Amino acid sequence: RDSGGMERALFELPARRWQEVEVHIADLQLGRTWADWPHEFVREWLARARERASATGAAMPTSQAFRHPTEELAWLYGRVERDDLPLAPPFG
Repeated sequence: RDSGGMERALFELPARRWQEVEVHIADLQLGRTWADWPHEFVREWLARARERASATGAAMPTSQAFRHPTEELAWLYGRVERDDLPLAPPFG
C-alpha cells in the first residue's frame, strides 16, 4: 500500500519513489525547480498524470497551451499557475 492507502504492484514502487524525489526536491527549493526535471522523468509521468486528470472530468487545456511538456506536468502536479490556464485538478 502507498502512503494514501492504495494498493499498488511492487514493480511500481521504484518509479513512485522517483516521482516523489523529483517533485519534492523542487518543492523544497534546494536549487532545482520543476523546469530541471529530467526528460526521462517527464516522459514517464506526463502520460500518467494526463490520464489521471482526465479521469476526474476536469477541464484540460491542450498540450499546446504549455511552453514545454515539463511545464504541463508541473501544472498537472499543481506546481504551475497561470492566468490563462484553469486550476489543475487535485493531485493524489
